Amino acid sequence: MLDWDTTSRAQTVTVYDASSNAVLDTQSITGFHGGKYFTWNIKGNVRINITATGGGSAALSAVFFGVNNTVVTPGGGGGSSTTVTPIGPDSLTQGSWMGVYGRDGYANADGTGQAPSYGSVNFNNAPTFTWAFRTTDVRGLQSSDPIYGPIRTAATYYGSAVHINVSMNDGNPHQVSLYFLDWDGSNPGQTVQVTDAASGAVLDTQSISTFGGGKYFSWTIKGSVKFIVTSSGYYSALVSGVFFGAGGTVSHDPPPGLSSSATWVGTDATTQGSWTGKYGSHGYLIANSAGSTPTYANASVTKNPYNYTWVSNTTDVRALQTSPGSASRIASMYGTYKVSYFEIPITITDGNAHNISLYLLDYDGNNRPENISIVDTSSNQVLDSRDFNGYHDGLWATWNIKGNVIIRVTPIGEIYAAVAGVFFN
Repeated sequence: MLDWDTTSRAQTVTVYDASSNAVLDTQSITGFHGGKYFTWNIKGNVRINITATGGGSAALSAVFFGVNNTVVTPGGGGGSSTTVTPIGPDSLTQGSWMGVYGRDGYANADGTGQAPSYGSVNFNNAPTFTWAFRTTDVRGLQSSDPIYGPIRTAATYYGSAVHINVSMNDGNPHQVSLYFLDWDGSNPGQTVQVTDAASGAVLDTQSISTFGGGKYFSWTIKGSVKFIVTSSGYYSALVSGVFFGAGGTVSHDPPPGLSSSATWVGTDATTQGSWTGKYGSHGYLIANSAGSTPTYANASVTKNPYNYTWVSNTTDVRALQTSPGSASRIASMYGTYKVSYFEIPITITDGNAHNISLYLLDYDGNNRPENISIVDTSSNQVLDSRDFNGYHDGLWATWNIKGNVIIRVTPIGEIYAAVAGVFFN
C-alpha cells in the first residue's frame, strides 16, 4: 500500500471466501505515505476488497506471492547473520494461542513462560500490569494457575518504550510473534522496530493499530534482535506476550516416547441427549444414573465431584437417555465447586486408541465456561486443553485417546463446571 500524494488516506482490506462470501479477515490500513506491506497466509480461492474510508480513493500498488528469500539484512556491523522477514498480522486468534503460537516457547506478561531450546527472551525496563485475572474474555491469553488451573489473564508489559531482547543461537530462522492487547481502548496505535542486536541497524518497522480485540504480528527471524515498541502520543506501549514457533504449545507437546496421546476430533451440537447409535457403543458413565465401562478401560470420577440432578425423568431432548434406546431421560451433571476441579481418570488397557466423548450440558442456563484438559497420568504432561461455553442445548466433545490419562474439568469463573456423561466408542 502506498499513499504517494497524501498522508491522510485510510482504507479497509477485507478478505472473503470466493465461494461462500464469508469474511475471513478484515484489516484497517492507515499511515502508509511511506509505503506499507500487509501479508496473509492464504489457502484456497479468495477475493480481496479494498475500500476507502477517508482521505481519498483506495490505493494498492502491488500484490506479491511468497516470502522473499533474500530477507532483510542489516546495513553494517550485523553482517548477514541476522535476518528478519515480516509475516503479518492476525486479529482472529485473540487470546487462544495454544495450538496456534508458541510451540517452541513463550513469555507472557502474567509471569508464565518457557524459553525456547534454541534461545532466550528478556524485557528491559518493562513492568507488568494485570487488567483481569481469571477472565472469560477471549482476548485474555490462555494460562495456567497453580491453584485455579487453566485460566485466561489479560496482562501487559508497558512503558514509554518496551524493549524485548530475543536471541537465537542455533543459526536457523524461527517464527517469533508478539501479542498486542489494548484492553481498555486507550492506545491509539504503536510502532514496532526490529533492530539488529549487535549493530543497532533497523531491520523492519511495523505500525500496530486497532488492537483492542488483540492482535498478533509475526516475523521469521534468524540471529539476535531487539524489538522496540513505542506508542503514539502520551500513552504507554503495550505488549502482552512473545511466542516462539507456530502451532502447538510447550505444555501440549508430549516428550518423546510418551505412551499416552490425545487427539482432538471435534464437537457435535445436533445429537443432544439422543446418544443411542452414535455414542457409547462400548460403554458409558452418566451422572447420577447407570453406567457400563468398556472391556478395554477403567474409568471413574474423582477429586471433589459435585453430582447434581436437575430433572430425574424428562422428555427434554437435551437430557441424556438413561440407557441405550431408553425413552427415559435424565438431566444431570458431574460438577465441582468453584476454584476447584474434578477429574476423570481413564486407563485404556488394550494398547489401542479409542474415541472418548464428553457430553456437556448447561441445563439451567447459568453460563458455565469451563476448561477441559487431557493429562498423561505418569508424566502429568498436558496432551490437549480446550475452553468450552454456550452448551445450554448440549454439546458433544470428542478426543481420540490412547494410554492412561486424566480428563481434568475446571470451571472458568464462579459457576460449577459441568459434564453430563462420558461415552466410549
